[in-house]
Amino acid sequence: MSNSDDLYPIAVLIDELKNEDVQARLESISRLTTISLALGPERTRSELLSFLQ
Repeated sequence: MSNSDDLYPIAVLIDELKNEDVQARLESISRLTTISLALGPERTRSELLSFLQ
């Protein structure tokens, strides 16, 4: 799997978190645990948490 393929789920999440539709944002927030488990601790810290702050 290429690096861009690895980043695709994060890009989708970021787009959903920026969505003007509140329901879409809430649905993406509910998937944060699943995405962080898939990313692993290091990538969650370096990629996901930096976006959420």
